[in-house]
Amino acid sequence: MEELDEELIADQREVLRGLTRQFRREEIDYQVVMIKKPSFDDNGNFLGIEEKPEVLKLPTQNRDSIKAGELLGKRFGMWTDKVELESNNQVVIVDDTD
Repeated sequence: MEELDEELIADQREVLRGLTRQFRREEIDYQVVMIKKPSFDDNGNFLGIEEKPEVLKLPTQNRDSIKAGELLGKRFGMWTDKVELESNNQVVIVDDTD
């Protein structure tokens, strides 16, 4: 069961690789568009306009690339103003309200 979970659930490295592919616009985005084409009979007579769906392969959209960049930046602490402070001193709380 544990092996199955490891195969099915993305680990940290896989998530980072996926975000990096999105950020670099290497992923393919599929979009369906309607294409209008004139239709003619065998004698060349105009019959009308045919609409057919067509699937276009496009690179990752800019907004998805930007979002992936933001998530990667957060992961690596690039967008934070926090200061991490480490200390070996103990905190002492004095209750002098008596």
